[in-house]
Amino acid sequence: MSDKFKFDGGKLQHRLIPPKAIEQLAAVMTYGTVKYSAHSWKNVSSERYLDALYRHLEARRLGHVLDEESGLPHLAHAAANLMFLLERDSGNGEMGKALTSFYEEAAEEIG
Repeated sequence: MSDKFKFDGGKLQHRLIPPKAIEQLAAVMTYGTVKYSAHSWKNVSSERYLDALYRHLEARRLGHVLDEESGLPHLAHAAANLMFLLERDSGNGEMGKALTSFYEEAAEEIG
């Protein structure tokens, strides 16, 4: 199929997300499911995720690559915490408007 007849303007380009990052994030999510339960993250306050995010970032800043308890990268744990916060914020009306505006601008630029 010719690309000149495929109109992807304004569509998200999921292929830009690095697969190794997704794999590490999935490992953290799987670990969390075993330790707690699936989707239990929905019942935790945003403040606790912010605290955990900073703890994992600080551990990495100090040179600790892997979390001692899980054996998984601190940055993958940080990414999971950030993902939870992003998911919560996506329900925010202001966030929704910003994303809609982004999609519209991307559609114009990408074509």
